[in-house]
Amino acid sequence: MEGLLSGVNIKHIDELLRPANQIREVIRSSPLPDQLYDGILEGCRQFPYLQAAGPEGILDAIRSWWASLFDSAAIFYRELNGQRHHDASITVAAQKKPGPESNGRD
Repeated sequence: MEGLLSGVNIKHIDELLRPANQIREVIRSSPLPDQLYDGILEGCRQFPYLQAAGPEGILDAIRSWWASLFDSAAIFYRELNGQRHHDASITVAAQKKPGPESNGRD
């Protein structure tokens, strides 16, 4: 990650887009740590989820969310503010789909 961004002039968007796209693709195509992967799979067996089709859909969504840390705007902001890309973090939360009893009707 740091190597791909080394020497990139963040003020030239065309120069920034290439490494940003490469970093996001690496994140999207990388496996998740076993403990996290196993926890997500277990959760999928126990609960229905919105916005994702099964365990692999959820894993793909998580990878995409993490990859968003390296879109060109995020990289530009960190560079502009002297922040290290290695220190960037993001939280992904999963929520159980509400049942019909929670629809607010009496």
